[in-house]
Amino acid sequence: GLNVEPIKNKNWLWTIGSNFTYGTAKITKLNTIDTENSYVKTGSAGGTGNFLQVHKIGETPNTFFLLQQAYDDMGKPLEGKYIAKDGTVTSSETDANKYVNGKSSRIPYYYGFQNRLIYKNLDFGITGHGAFGNYVYNYQEAKQSLESLYSASGVSGNISQVTLKNGFKQQRIYTDYFLESGAFFSFDNITLGYTINKLWGDNSTLRLAFSAQNVYRITKYSGVDPEVYSGIDN
Repeated sequence: GLNVEPIKNKNWLWTIGSNFTYGTAKITKLNTIDTENSYVKTGSAGGTGNFLQVHKIGETPNTFFLLQQAYDDMGKPLEGKYIAKDGTVTSSETDANKYVNGKSSRIPYYYGFQNRLIYKNLDFGITGHGAFGNYVYNYQEAKQSLESLYSASGVSGNISQVTLKNGFKQQRIYTDYFLESGAFFSFDNITLGYTINKLWGDNSTLRLAFSAQNVYRITKYSGVDPEVYSGIDN
């Protein structure tokens, strides 16, 4: 943490506070006898057996365990086609073709700041926080498909624009196509205030303030909010 006062005099006071945190974790033991291929599935996305993460020796907890998406020459994902471990293209979605890709939902880097500027009776403050180094699986998009567009009775439903873009006719919930960076920075609070001194005497004051919360979030994540504790946006 670092706190400084760049300006401090009779009329002005400017204070800046910041913090940065780094944390790491690695699994070193799972069972009495561990093998290279032993792991524990975790990270349920709902439903039966829909696990998207694993705990594995030598890896960060909650590392994603997904299929590597195959693409055509134009960069469009090929539905139901994946890159097998031998480099060939396969349509099999079995665990044997899934990768422990080293990308975890655990956040290794946190940071935040606060800034306050006071001029005589007027004050202005802003706070924010962010994180990076983690990943989020956009299950909200993965569970949609073109077949969801119409019900059995032929009534049209709602699907996202991402579904129209990738053209997946069926749900493809194990592809890394929907795995995204969870990095973000949020402007949490902005406050503008004015203090009236000696309102009813020397010992009384009144402060009027305008405050806005959850002002703006900077992120490349395509979903609503990347700050998902489990790393699975469902």
